[in-house]
Amino acid sequence: MAAPSSTVTLLADPAGFLRATAPAGVTLRWLLAAVDELHQATIGRAGAKLLVDLRAINPPPSPVEQSILGEHVARQLAHLDKLASLVAEGTRTGMSERVARQLHLDLHVFTSEPDAVRWLTS
Repeated sequence: MAAPSSTVTLLADPAGFLRATAPAGVTLRWLLAAVDELHQATIGRAGAKLLVDLRAINPPPSPVEQSILGEHVARQLAHLDKLASLVAEGTRTGMSERVARQLHLDLHVFTSEPDAVRWLTS
């Protein structure tokens, strides 16, 4: 199965934040390119909050890939007020979250969409 194109769709959620969803079958390369696209799409939006839904990714990125992704996210999306990612139940390791926080980005990883939305809108 070929990976989807690296174009990420950014939607405005009625609750007041932006939402992006990664499709199934993506690679680390796709995710890194998507982060770059999200940077370009959000850099001029003061006070932006973003939810990135990664639940369709199977298998999830390896711990090394999560570290790479966490660092890239921290460098490219540090301008956001809040950033939450949503992963499938049972796949949360906290690796990307720890790396991003070491680089001063308050990334929160959730397995529950209501919890992620509640945090973003608080």
